[in-house]
Amino acid sequence: MTNINEMKSVEEEINLVEIFNVLKQKVLVILGVTAVFVVFGFLYTKLMVKPLYTSEATVIVNNKREEGAYVSADEMNSARNLANVYSIIIKSDNVTGQVIENLSLNMKSEELSKKITVSPVDNSQVIKLVTKDTSAERAYKITGELVKVSPKIIEEKVEAGSVKVISDAKMNSNKVSPSLSKNLMLSAILGLVLSSGYFIVSYLLDNTFKSETEIEKILGLPTIGIVPNVDSVRGVR
Repeated sequence: MTNINEMKSVEEEINLVEIFNVLKQKVLVILGVTAVFVVFGFLYTKLMVKPLYTSEATVIVNNKREEGAYVSADEMNSARNLANVYSIIIKSDNVTGQVIENLSLNMKSEELSKKITVSPVDNSQVIKLVTKDTSAERAYKITGELVKVSPKIIEEKVEAGSVKVISDAKMNSNKVSPSLSKNLMLSAILGLVLSSGYFIVSYLLDNTFKSETEIEKILGLPTIGIVPNVDSVRGVR
């Protein structure tokens, strides 16, 4: 019974050295597959993925108060809370619809809203507006129109504060995505993992004996004789 258990444990043991040797023998194939994936990643990035550009601007939220009045800590906290409310309003149909109309954009409010990111800066009164688009110029125009339209609409909807522009929209001609180097690296890793994984799985699923030594190791029996391959015998005439 003990011998059977030991035999099973030997059979189930994964020989890392043998796996390494299998991969070593297939290294050229693995590198070839990896190279194919890298080429595909390059073509995909260059030909199939549209580049994206961003334009951003910042505004500040203030509570309405009499000019010259002291700003308390509670008012500062209230302004920070208003920043979160204003972020929602800026992406609402009221603002995006007006921007679409003013710029004569061929898109719906929902589509434009997905291009816009509005977030408070470091949990402060400052709000950053970022527009991401396939056109650097269009992203710039959208952001510029947002900071132009949104303050008035916000003050109409929320009678508790005001919005002032800190920095106007800027056009950035440098694309933010896709990243060619990142995609090439991911393609290389994917090709390497898939090709290596294929040969490793094939090796683990192959339950045939490869040599006399392997037979003796797994079965614990000496090799008395070897039956030659019939095809090899037929070839020698």
